[in-house]
Amino acid sequence: MKYKEVALTVAVLMTSGTLVAAKDSHLEWISRDGRMYWLENGEIQGVTGDPKNIIDEIYGIERGREIYDPESDAWYWLDACYDGAKAVSKEV
Repeated sequence: MKYKEVALTVAVLMTSGTLVAAKDSHLEWISRDGRMYWLENGEIQGVTGDPKNIIDEIYGIERGREIYDPESDAWYWLDACYDGAKAVSKEV
């Protein structure tokens, strides 16, 4: 299976016909030590400290977060307990 970079245009704002902002977000999967990690603009997502992580209400710890991969048209869980690795064979 090949993993490739996907360029996604996030936002283009126009004010009075003048371009205000345009940003490309580079999304990709990488493999390290047998685990898959999701990168946005070169940074691994779902790691401890990611502001988008879900906080466990009982234990108060970060559990990770979900992401959408437009290439596979699927949702995935990034597990903060495993440094942002994609959850596999796990109930989340």
